[in-house]
Amino acid sequence: RSSDLHTKHGDKKYFELDASIEFTCKPGFKKPESLITKCKQDGIIYPTCINISPCRITQEAMDTHNLELEDEPDPKTMYQNNETVKFKCKQKYFEAGSLEEKCLNGKIMYPKCMREKPCLVTEKFFAEFNIELSPEYKNKTYLEHHETVTFKCREGYKEHMRSANMSQVCEKGVISQPQCIPDSTAISK
Repeated sequence: RSSDLHTKHGDKKYFELDASIEFTCKPGFKKPESLITKCKQDGIIYPTCINISPCRITQEAMDTHNLELEDEPDPKTMYQNNETVKFKCKQKYFEAGSLEEKCLNGKIMYPKCMREKPCLVTEKFFAEFNIELSPEYKNKTYLEHHETVTFKCREGYKEHMRSANMSQVCEKGVISQPQCIPDSTAISK
């Protein structure tokens, strides 16, 4: 039985077969779709309550990620579930993605700020040069300074002979991009 639940039936411990049992979540937890279950032959299937604890923003975590809270000089350190936290990078650091994160179920994903400017790789970047990231880099939206990445041509395209190399290194926010051109030898389906 989950410790985040109470029954609405007081101290009652035994229920008849097929009897409905209603639960409530303890403070700090929210209920799922239903908190009503039935007593079955093989026991009770207990509903689950979801922790909605607030998020505590610590200076240690912010230092680790090179962050400050945007609402300085008097920042709050507790945020309620679903509340947006706005960060900013410390001086001489660059953002790598969004600096806004939501407090979700007592946890927050801290954004990342880097010493050197990252390289952004967007869908527009890929479409313009008919390239995509090789599978091991899929889902990346930025590359760190000195990070090497390998591109590949999109299906139906081939590497342009005067293009940059398919493996590139991010240097202070700049990355050379290879270019792919339509492959006239590709078999149409």
